[in-house]
Amino acid sequence: MTSTAPQLLLICRHGGWTARAAACFETLLTAGVYEQNAALVLLQDAVTMLVPDQQAETLRPKTLAQQLPALELYGINQVFAEASALTSCGVDIGTVAIPVTVLETGQLAALVQRARAALVF
Repeated sequence: MTSTAPQLLLICRHGGWTARAAACFETLLTAGVYEQNAALVLLQDAVTMLVPDQQAETLRPKTLAQQLPALELYGINQVFAEASALTSCGVDIGTVAIPVTVLETGQLAALVQRARAALVF
């Protein structure tokens, strides 16, 4: 786990095709615009956003998965993913397009404890 804890932790539990995941992503980008030290944590179905080559629906120009590489442009350099969720959803961490820190059991609690605020979507 990284040594620098983010001040704002955004925790997403929903797949990338949901309104809650979109709200989490928009909040994360807004935090980046205002130069907040923020990080994204992907739990449960949210880890499926890391799957490469997802196809967008006809009404949405890009999937959230396709937008993840833009996080760096907003100063968001920390993305975490729950190890058990990666396994249960069949996500191969070696194929993702962005650097991701895998959280083992107990590490999420420590990360939340060190953050100034945590928002759960």
